Amino acid sequence: MAIETTTEGHNDPVSFLSLLEPLPDRGMSLETAGYLATEMHRLSQQMAYFDKKLNSIAESVANMVLLVQEIIQTDKPSNQPTRQAAGSDTVEQTPPSIPRAPMVPQLRREDIGRFNPGHPDERGVGMVTDGHTLIFTDVNLFVEHIESFLQNPTTAASNETQILSWLETLLAGAAAAWWTSELTRLDRRALRLAGLSEILIDLERRFRLDPAVAAVKFDHAKLKLREVAFDENRPLQFVRTKLRYAREMKLLDERDGEWLFVMLQIWFSMDLDVRGILRPPSPEHTLELYLQEISQATPALMSRALQLYH
Repeated sequence: MAIETTTEGHNDPVSFLSLLEPLPDRGMSLETAGYLATEMHRLSQQMAYFDKKLNSIAESVANMVLLVQEIIQTDKPSNQPTRQAAGSDTVEQTPPSIPRAPMVPQLRREDIGRFNPGHPDERGVGMVTDGHTLIFTDVNLFVEHIESFLQNPTTAASNETQILSWLETLLAGAAAAWWTSELTRLDRRALRLAGLSEILIDLERRFRLDPAVAAVKFDHAKLKLREVAFDENRPLQFVRTKLRYAREMKLLDERDGEWLFVMLQIWFSMDLDVRGILRPPSPEHTLELYLQEISQATPALMSRALQLYH
């Protein structure tokens, strides 16, 4: 009580500091008290600093956890449509649809025709039409026709499967007899397992025109202007047929290197009226260019034929 009375009665600093003098029963000086006060202040500042550091570390860890959770949610596949809020509206997002593969057009059996080497073929063009059915009498033309359906990678596998399933119905006459009688069951099975290309190779080998027969047909085949009056395609058919005979005779190789010599013989086998309109081949032509020239001369041949024979 004496200390409280003294404090209230003195307001000067000296009187106040006198209060800090050590009490008789305490062994602490003014300097020691000041040192302790300073240390306590420093410790309190360090504690505050460490508190801030801990809070900062805790906040960083929390942010890292949230970031990891967001990454996991982003990478995780969603089986349910995502709902997205925009104000009061809700937009439902569905997974994009997988595009379907294009439909493969189905091949029709009438597109293939039939192969019958003994079918009547008065003009020797290698194929004729019987009603609505295309019949091939030349095996090379038949094979080329089938191979044309196997050139597109998109439809080749499907077309080959269909053609193989129709094989027996695509062969007639001697060709059907070759498949059913000349070949054994094991032969047919082996060819089917080998694929359509092997069947066509064997078919072509079996019915390829004999070179001696081809030579006779090459020498005796003639093109008359009267024939053009009834069929505007006749000139080109005639030339292609003679070229086919020349290949069977080995007069032409795969690159048609001797085409000019062969084509001159074909040109001389045409009637004089035809040769009067269609000029002969020359070294300035290639085989393809000369075939185009024959196509271009066909209208003039047709017009002349109609004048003379109608």
